[in-house]
Amino acid sequence: MKDSISIKYKVAMFLIQLKSENTLQQVDDLLGIAKSIFLMILKEFCYMVRLYLQNLFVQFPCKSQFKVFSKKFETLHGIS
Repeated sequence: MKDSISIKYKVAMFLIQLKSENTLQQVDDLLGIAKSIFLMILKEFCYMVRLYLQNLFVQFPCKSQFKVFSKKFETLHGIS
């Protein structure tokens, strides 16, 4: 069932859920699909976002940058 739903519709479902303050059940009723299918699609969408977009938006500091940040943090909070 979930494989027969188009990618555009899957993205639209996820965006509706993000924008909405409704519960999952209310969004499911609005879209006319079963909660279990919606949750599978939501999980798949989150995985794809993480897989393809994580490196664009979440970047961890290199070892030398991390040392500088940790030293600043320690100084700021009086940790020695």
